[in-house]
Amino acid sequence: MNNFGRVITAMITPFDQEGNVNYGGVSELSKYLVDHGSEGILAGGTTGEGATLSEEEKIKLYKTVIESVGDKAYVIGNAGGIDTESIIRFIKKIENIGLDALLVIVPFYVKPTQEGMYRHFKKIADSTKLPIILYNVPGRTGANILPETVKRLTDVCENIVGIKDAVGNWEQTTKERILLPENFLIYSGDDSFTLPLISIGGAGVISVASH
Repeated sequence: MNNFGRVITAMITPFDQEGNVNYGGVSELSKYLVDHGSEGILAGGTTGEGATLSEEEKIKLYKTVIESVGDKAYVIGNAGGIDTESIIRFIKKIENIGLDALLVIVPFYVKPTQEGMYRHFKKIADSTKLPIILYNVPGRTGANILPETVKRLTDVCENIVGIKDAVGNWEQTTKERILLPENFLIYSGDDSFTLPLISIGGAGVISVASH
């Protein structure tokens, strides 16, 4: 089972004065973060403006981080969205560039059912061999994938290896730890929730504060 370290930084994406991605800044920042304790970098996530970057920008962003720190740290790329088929097409474009894993968010705005989430993530997982970390953040998406649904997915998808848990619900997180395999990686998606999560066997944090 993959383990992507205890501290993964959800890295910002630097921009220049004209609003273009500053890829030189991307390289410098990713190196700085790894030199100062980050064991992994999440590129193009919420903190990195992933929802507003074009596919071309994200691909170049991921390649820049991989080239800069891929020999020293894990690099995870955001591949989330609400359209299953579009996500799969994007994954096909990035699955061979050297990423260690993908982060895939619970679909936002559409408020899918548990069955809908199961089918969505299963189809995505079946489309790639890359490890997938689910991202559950109901405060942003309006939907909450339950531990029972995650368990259904891990039963049939070996490459769904972890979850970024930003639910902020102690009971739900504890249930995840009870239901899911021992080697399933539960990461805190909220810096303030990291210590209690680790106390029940969490893997670490996908952090903003680690900047």
